[in-house]
Amino acid sequence: MNELLQQRIESVQAGRNITHAQLEAKRSLREQLDSDLEAFLKNGGAVEQLPQGFSGECSKGWNGSKPKSQKTMCEVMANSVVQTDKKRARQKEDQATLAEIKALDQWCKERKGRGGELCKHIGVAHGFISQITNQVRPCSKDRYEQIKLAMKTIEQREQAA
Repeated sequence: MNELLQQRIESVQAGRNITHAQLEAKRSLREQLDSDLEAFLKNGGAVEQLPQGFSGECSKGWNGSKPKSQKTMCEVMANSVVQTDKKRARQKEDQATLAEIKALDQWCKERKGRGGELCKHIGVAHGFISQITNQVRPCSKDRYEQIKLAMKTIEQREQAA
């Protein structure tokens, strides 16, 4: 009776979700491992003490090549930030200047409906030019060249009319 009570106390101390049967299974597994270890050592086996952090994984890389060292998360993130910064710098270099954007804005304001006509001519959504002139949307140099050609075409139509 005391033994049964002791087993229940042990199971409560080990954790409320662990049943007595689970505790017994763990105990028998430990005993089996201990007996297997004793048999291994009696048959001439030896136990090596490995340094902390040592991995038992295969030391060969893909197709037998030398394995590459794993990068730390800090290195990965730092590389990602550098690449993003380079990309943003290239994007800024590729944008039309503020003076060009202001000239486009002034051109659109000279005549009512020019911005909409410019959008139709280029083949973009109606608010596209408005977003560029309000500096909400960036404008690449290539796109600005297309806009300049479209502006000349529209001016020629206006002069012909």
